[in-house]
Amino acid sequence: MRKIVLLIIQKIFLLGTILMLLALYILRYFTMRKMGMARYMVYFREKWSGKELGCFSLLQWCVLVILLLLSLALFLIIKRLFFYFGGKVLRERGEKEAFPLFPVSYTAVLILYSLLYFFSLVGSPGREYTASLIVHVLMQIFSVLFLSTYLRKGTRHEK
Repeated sequence: MRKIVLLIIQKIFLLGTILMLLALYILRYFTMRKMGMARYMVYFREKWSGKELGCFSLLQWCVLVILLLLSLALFLIIKRLFFYFGGKVLRERGEKEAFPLFPVSYTAVLILYSLLYFFSLVGSPGREYTASLIVHVLMQIFSVLFLSTYLRKGTRHEK
């Protein structure tokens, strides 16, 4: 029963990250095509930008700190998974479980994408930059939670 619940939670978090990527695409598409959406995104960016602290606004500092903390959590989860599987990335014959290479790669690519997006548009943010930052943070939370379910799956067998 626990295995089924854990599998369902994994699928929910994976679906959540995919839906966040889809939301980023839809947000970008409509801000480029519809003037009303573009005006609202400019209003939203001005409303949320807040005070400038150095070269970033307060929201950008918060997003940067959250992304860095999620990157640290991701690193610790990958390290723990790597040690749990004895440093073997590929499964050998006769082993039941293998290192979750696809989920680790997927989560690492998403965090790198978010950090690249953050730093690429700092100087001249686009219309949808602020809303996209919030969606990126939500996407990273979902992806780290998705990977942490593999950690829970791994620690359950350590008895």
